[in-house]
Amino acid sequence: MKKFILSALLLLSLSSISLWVSVDLNQTIEFDNNIWDVSIPSIIVNLSWENLDEFSLLLWSQKIIFIDSYNWDLEYSISNDHKKLTFKWDFENETITIEWLKIRVYWDKINEARIYLDINWDSITDYTSTKYIYVNDDDNDDDTKPLPIKNLSYEINGKNISLSWTKSPDLDIMKQIVRIYKDNNFYMDKFITAGDTSIVLENYDTNSNSYKIEIYAKDQYYSSDSVYIDIPKITNTDITQDIETTEYNQSKYETNSIQLKAIANIIDTKINLKNYNAEKYNQAIEYRNQLIELLDKYLKKEKTMSQTSKEMVPILASLIPFIK
Repeated sequence: MKKFILSALLLLSLSSISLWVSVDLNQTIEFDNNIWDVSIPSIIVNLSWENLDEFSLLLWSQKIIFIDSYNWDLEYSISNDHKKLTFKWDFENETITIEWLKIRVYWDKINEARIYLDINWDSITDYTSTKYIYVNDDDNDDDTKPLPIKNLSYEINGKNISLSWTKSPDLDIMKQIVRIYKDNNFYMDKFITAGDTSIVLENYDTNSNSYKIEIYAKDQYYSSDSVYIDIPKITNTDITQDIETTEYNQSKYETNSIQLKAIANIIDTKINLKNYNAEKYNQAIEYRNQLIELLDKYLKKEKTMSQTSKEMVPILASLIPFIK
């Protein structure tokens, strides 16, 4: 009997707590689909746990994401996929109102998109709103540009630039555009899939050139605001290698083509006339090798004229300063 009483008291205490912990919309809200940036007038959150210092609101609907909150009294952060808003709790009130929470509504009909409450930070629903967001099936056009990517960073490994980022949380991205500027001049665009979060740019010489790289998220109609990084040209003071002890160790690419041998000899003569130190000599021969090898592959029909022309541009841009 004593065990039964204790169990009953425990159940009663848990039930009383649950009555004071809830999340709810003040009304069921209806939106048209593809009305991109809309606001929920208010969400009421009841909390009674004094040791609680933060809580999260979750969206499990695949066609809605959080954008922002206009309740400036609460400090909050938003997840990379914009499905979770985490609010800091100030202990002053057990009931708070989150006003004008901004969401983005996508293209499909949604019957009951509910707001969920997570109070122990495990991204698992603890309480579910009884009222919900309803999205009807009117056919509306997309009239809002996507949200941009975030957290763009880079690493340099030899002549390769490795980029990584967090992709746009928008659900209708069709592709991403990587726009490259070399020495402040437009160089090229690379188009990659919507889900990519990294790319390796090969044969980019940061010893000779500076780069600015922009990335855009693109839906059917619009591009996002760009996010960019500047990669400065590496100066001599940035080079940690001891130039005085560097050896002239760059071997030359050999070809059986008489024509290419003649071109290689001309380039070699111009490089030798410059009296470069070992480091610059090795760099010059490396670019010379890239050019001769590329032309050799073209003559052997291993590369097309289009491929050869495209790949030759950055090689010549790197080689010419060493032989002019």
